[in-house]
Amino acid sequence: MADEDKDVKNLESRRGHGEEIHRCDALTVISQECFPALDGIGFDRSLWHVARHRALGHGESEFLKFRMDTRGSPRQVLRSHPANEIPDLTPETTLAHELDPLSLVIGNALGGAFYFARQYDQAIEKYRETLEMDQSFYRAHAAIAEVCLQKGLLEEAIAEFQWVAERYPNPTSLAGLARGLAMAGRRGEALEILDQLTKWDEHSWRQNDVSRNLATIYVALGEEDSALQWLEKAYEESSSNLVYLKVDPQFDTLRAEPRFHDLLRRMNFPQ
Repeated sequence: MADEDKDVKNLESRRGHGEEIHRCDALTVISQECFPALDGIGFDRSLWHVARHRALGHGESEFLKFRMDTRGSPRQVLRSHPANEIPDLTPETTLAHELDPLSLVIGNALGGAFYFARQYDQAIEKYRETLEMDQSFYRAHAAIAEVCLQKGLLEEAIAEFQWVAERYPNPTSLAGLARGLAMAGRRGEALEILDQLTKWDEHSWRQNDVSRNLATIYVALGEEDSALQWLEKAYEESSSNLVYLKVDPQFDTLRAEPRFHDLLRRMNFPQ
């Protein structure tokens, strides 16, 4: 019997035993519900079992073990829900935050749980709480920018993306800036960044998830056909960030497209 099946079989007998069961719950959700989606993008299951062994093993701090579990938990739960449902991701992430309130990563993850649920005001509140601990934490700045885009606060979004891109000029931050510019009607500036990304070093292309980032820019430009073409390329490249595809607000304008639903199907998302 596979390890993930054993986890499911033993889960009920372990409920009610405090913190440890929360780790088991997170691990079970990941393994039982989400391997099909991971398989769809060519994920090597052996990598999961390495992480699982470390997370349920001994010799590491409780905070570290729990952080390893819950860091991946929200994305896995999102993958396992039907496309028209947005699950409540906050309980596990909130518990992780209570266990390690000074963790910038967990604080940001809690904001992300609200973001994917389209609860943008709560999301931005959590991201700003994270920045109160460390104003230089770029992930929170980038996350705030994403929320601002969804709320239509374009100038604020552009300012945040510029802050991040100046310090971390990678395809993700540059694509975020391009999206903000495109949505603000500054199409020429957005196209300049898009052109820069299409010429990105091929040796680090997949590592930097350039294809998916290009897709997000084309969405913001209103060029859905090009966006879908680049998503297909990202799929062919086994982009790990496609695990968010089913619920990521960046792709909401594509959800009526049959090709988009076909991509979700091929990734083994529940329909």
